[in-house]
Amino acid sequence: MNIENQLRAELSRTKAELLAVLAVGQALRASRDLPILYRTVATQLANVIEFDALFIGLYQPEKEEILFVYSVDEGVIDDTLVQRQLNQTPLNKRVIRERQAVYIEDLDKDPVRQTGLMIPFGQHEKRSKSWLCAPMISGDTVHGVLNIQSYQPSAFTSADIELLLLLASHISVAVDNAQLFTKLQRTIIELSTPVIPVAEGVLILPLIGTIDSERASRLVEQTLESITESQAQQLLIDVTGITSVDVFMIDQLMKLVRSAALLGTISSIVGISATMAQQATELEFDLGGVKTFNNLQSALMEVFR
Repeated sequence: MNIENQLRAELSRTKAELLAVLAVGQALRASRDLPILYRTVATQLANVIEFDALFIGLYQPEKEEILFVYSVDEGVIDDTLVQRQLNQTPLNKRVIRERQAVYIEDLDKDPVRQTGLMIPFGQHEKRSKSWLCAPMISGDTVHGVLNIQSYQPSAFTSADIELLLLLASHISVAVDNAQLFTKLQRTIIELSTPVIPVAEGVLILPLIGTIDSERASRLVEQTLESITESQAQQLLIDVTGITSVDVFMIDQLMKLVRSAALLGTISSIVGISATMAQQATELEFDLGGVKTFNNLQSALMEVFR
């Protein structure tokens, strides 16, 4: 009878583990929102492993810091971002450096706690006994740590370690994807403001779509860099692809024109449509004597005349 009960318990555990992994995988595919994934991992782990506290920390190697992005203590969630030097968290540092899980069965007997270097979170009046932490690894990169704790000593098993490692790898893939997506967005922004040299001393800046504050800042910065590098005397700002005009957009264009003038570059605006002209008039916005052209061809003819 004991063997039968043991088999049932093992089957139940295996089923719970599979459901947890499937749920985390589904969350990973459904959204790039990392906080949602953190909550899903915590919930699914709680369905399989009995623990009292959990935290997720992202490793920032360029600063040698760890950013704690999510924690839960006896059901109380805290997603406040907390930054720490890696040396301030010696056990997490060990996990990251060794690139393998670390399980301490009783923290009260561990020398690290006795040094007083461990930083508590959650309910400070309670002290965790069992401490299990897995590195979040994707390829050759350690992205951080996934940690669970219990107020009871020797609370975790080898099966718990394996599951924690598996879910930590899922989080690491999500972090990797999020970082790649951020880089892709940055590249798209950079490509969205290409400055094209058409002749010696002449640059064309084609603008497409809408201009928000982030794009406007990058637009001015990149254009001025191109002017400086090429020592351009003429800048043709082609607004043919701009979908609508508002005060912010015109203000940013004039900021660019004034900044370019300080570098000795004359700016002209190309491709103002009748609709855009009417919108600018309704806004009572003065282009400040900036020369305008109907199309790029007429602007280039004027420049090369």
